[in-house]
Amino acid sequence: MARTGAADAIDFLAARVGGPLGAAARFRTDQREEDVFACLIGDYDPMHNEPGWTFEGGWDNTIMLGFHVLSFLHRFLAGAGVPVEPAPGQSFATLGLGRVRFVSSLPVGTEAEWSIELTSVEPVGDAHLLRTEHRVQLPGAERPMMVAQHLGAIFGGRPHLDGLLAEPGRPAIAEIPAGTPIPESKEHGESFYRGVLARSGEWLGATPWTVIDKRSADVFRLLSGEPGPIHSNPAWDRAHSPWGGTVVHPFHLLSLRSFFLPQVGLPVLTDDWMAAFNYGLDGVRWYASVPTEKRVRDHVQLLEAREKEPGRYLVKTRHLVEVEGEPLVALTADTLSLFALKSRSGGTTG
Repeated sequence: MARTGAADAIDFLAARVGGPLGAAARFRTDQREEDVFACLIGDYDPMHNEPGWTFEGGWDNTIMLGFHVLSFLHRFLAGAGVPVEPAPGQSFATLGLGRVRFVSSLPVGTEAEWSIELTSVEPVGDAHLLRTEHRVQLPGAERPMMVAQHLGAIFGGRPHLDGLLAEPGRPAIAEIPAGTPIPESKEHGESFYRGVLARSGEWLGATPWTVIDKRSADVFRLLSGEPGPIHSNPAWDRAHSPWGGTVVHPFHLLSLRSFFLPQVGLPVLTDDWMAAFNYGLDGVRWYASVPTEKRVRDHVQLLEAREKEPGRYLVKTRHLVEVEGEPLVALTADTLSLFALKSRSGGTTG
């Protein structure tokens, strides 16, 4: 039987299980790229987009959005030999993320390095599951900026996201509780977050519908360094894309958590009372590709909220993303946000 590109890639990867996948790769992101990314996901915040921003506890000048760093994952998988870019006889899909933590900040414009460890390559159905662990840090530093567990799949034909894992059933939209948003407040201080703590476990409702158009999807792919052709011709995508058309990058859909949270009452932008940080993820699962121009919305549950230390509140939310007209969710994600209150002296608690 003739070998395919996917088969050759799987042989290459299988010989490297349990060790590093390629050499650590360097990258650097400038302020203009950070500004555009922040606009795409609704998180245009002084800490990311106003050079000269400061924060008690050691931050100086702008720092990168955690989701911006995470969006580079496909780029570095491709550089390490994973067939991320579709080609005859091969395709690739991201299925999920395990534990992700943004351990420390990465200043905009600072060179960092990305390393990958290959955990396993496992045949399942018409695919091979690929589990990798990713680490981002400043060169020579002991403490990472980001650690992330990723689950992808390599196919010999067209990719798909559902039916490959032994897991609970894909959530149905009709079974999601309604919920009530957190009341809008002009002050996000201690009183506001005491109210948030009291809502632990409750559903916060569904956001308004929104659309990711092709232009926005293309810009996200350019910023992430996604392998493969990027253009403005939907007809080309219908003819050549393994998905049968133009689809939203999986990390773009995930990054909209920053856009959705304020719509159910949880602020994400630094203000006179607090600064909000993306703390990490406790699990993400993509079940279906999402075409551009389709309306999507988020159903949000406040899983847990606690005061991690004085003046700092750790909030865990669950996100079930719906595509209009589809009976089952396209994405589930458990995300963590850290809200740091500003100190009485006018700075921010560190």
